[in-house]
Amino acid sequence: MKRSTLASICFIFSLCLVSCGRNSNNNTDTSTGGEETDTKTSALTTYDLSKKEIPVIIEGPEGASVEDGMMGEVEIEGVKTISVVIIKDGFKLEVSMESEPSGETLEESVAFLKEISQEEVGFELIREESNGFIYKTTEDGETNHDFNYVKMNEKGEAIKMTTGFSLTNYSLKDVEKIYKAAKKATWK
Repeated sequence: MKRSTLASICFIFSLCLVSCGRNSNNNTDTSTGGEETDTKTSALTTYDLSKKEIPVIIEGPEGASVEDGMMGEVEIEGVKTISVVIIKDGFKLEVSMESEPSGETLEESVAFLKEISQEEVGFELIREESNGFIYKTTEDGETNHDFNYVKMNEKGEAIKMTTGFSLTNYSLKDVEKIYKAAKKATWK
């Protein structure tokens, strides 16, 4: 239960920051006249995140940087949560994992993330699958798309993926590309 609490706190903090950042118009891609950005990814390559203590191989744009995510590495009551982000030109995939299984099933984990996401202003579910969902939010006339996706292995370890904290309003097309990369992630 403590591990779930930690993950929840981290995720809620991430959502709060994302909501605050959406009101900043000066961070949108000006090449589109201040509209939502489109990811400018062409060639893709694979990234092995095991060097960052997350045993997963995931696709991202060639030349992307792999950095500590918003929460970096946090330890509470002996459970470490590691967050890494793959980022380049509007493609931003935040990947996080706890050092021990939480005890939640895949269904419970996805349901919890959906429940938290529904707290965002103007929430509307776009697509739902067994491992995740895509949604949009609309606040003060600005629309943003986001997703949550969970990969769980036979040991009950879960990797959670989202766009994470961002000052960019993602289009549905952007999020679908990033969601596709999350779905293709494989355990190492």
